[in-house]
Amino acid sequence: MKYLSYLDFEIEIRREGESYTARVTRSPAGQASGTFTLPFSEDILKRLIVKLGQNRKSIRKILSAEGLSAEGE
Repeated sequence: MKYLSYLDFEIEIRREGESYTARVTRSPAGQASGTFTLPFSEDILKRLIVKLGQNRKSIRKILSAEGLSAEGE
């Protein structure tokens, strides 16, 4: 059986006008940065976050034994 090995890294993303700058602040491979723009509008992103949040809450509520036991207390 293969074992996976992971390396930790940290990134910082800042909005700068209509674009964003992503910067690797800590990584075993060193530092880097780049600028990008989102491929969709801010309105679409907000709707996606709301939709994903709703699905996540309902799944967690249904499947989490800890959550069910905490709600019953």
